[in-house]
Amino acid sequence: FLGRAFQWRKPTEQTVSADMKGLDTLACSGAWHATIKLADSLIGGSQPHHALLIRLYKMVALLKVRQFRVASEEMASMGDLEADDYQFERHSELYPDRTGSMVPFALHILRAQLPFYMGDTAGALDALLRLVARCDAARQLRGSATGVMDGAAAAVGEEMPLESSFAHPLNERAARLALANLHIVRGDPELAIELLSALTHRRPDDLQLMSMLGRLHLQLGDLGAAEDVFNRLECAVPDCDSSGEVRMNRGFLAMAHGNYELARDEFDSALDTGAQGVVAANNRAVCSLYLCQLTDAVASLEEFIRTDPVGHVQPTLVSNLFALYELQSDSAAVHRRAVEQLAAIVAPDDFDLRSYSAGSGAGGP
Repeated sequence: FLGRAFQWRKPTEQTVSADMKGLDTLACSGAWHATIKLADSLIGGSQPHHALLIRLYKMVALLKVRQFRVASEEMASMGDLEADDYQFERHSELYPDRTGSMVPFALHILRAQLPFYMGDTAGALDALLRLVARCDAARQLRGSATGVMDGAAAAVGEEMPLESSFAHPLNERAARLALANLHIVRGDPELAIELLSALTHRRPDDLQLMSMLGRLHLQLGDLGAAEDVFNRLECAVPDCDSSGEVRMNRGFLAMAHGNYELARDEFDSALDTGAQGVVAANNRAVCSLYLCQLTDAVASLEEFIRTDPVGHVQPTLVSNLFALYELQSDSAAVHRRAVEQLAAIVAPDDFDLRSYSAGSGAGGP
């Protein structure tokens, strides 16, 4: 398939350094089972704040390989994430110049999301709403010189330290995005739009957020609202033609209007920026298919994989490529087998090739 020898091997817990750098290498390679093993070996001898980071890696890895119950038990074993033991001040001999919580905010988000993975969507919604409320209260407390807040925020944040991690803008953003994603999964995209709209008005220079909001409008068929958001975004970009976000948005909007040739050109330009990757490649192929250029659609995805097999063999792209092979019919099984062999080497551990076996109905672009 690649037309050349390919010697890459996925790293294991034995081939990386036994430290945070090694853990990050494993996670970035999708070696989730090895990540869990290395994390288990590192936690015991680590300083408190490193132990929390290691647990975060382990939690993400457990969720990736769908070990939801183990992840839930792991989180429960940590107890109250706001306990004194998780404060830098409690370990002043190790951290003499640091104060506040040492808990990565991502752990708070994962704790709120875990009920969803266990089948309790309502529980996850309640937990994420409380988390967002905490962030709102912390933001108001930090931003208020007089300490005056609205009643609800005061009730939540009355005992919250001024420098709480809940007040950090990026943490609030992450919490709101998690809640918006849950609304979408629950089939309430309007609530997600409401959340994202409020957030983009506070963060008008956040191009990624603006793009998310505009694309969500597109999914709901509101082209006018999407175009308005995209226009606002372009006003904040100095050089729109060189922005991958802008070119992607233009491509999606052109697709929504049925102009697949223009959309394909925009996705090509997005790919040229080097920042959009799999999403741009997939949608470019979809445009070629709508233009009745099946051979081009297949060739473009194959070439995209060849440019970076490790980074570009992703489930959605492979699923689309297999669907295109079925449309081609000629030698479909041979082509599929070649991609499967490559995926067996480079794909992350959470990529289940059995889901894309012949006749599985993985679906088209």
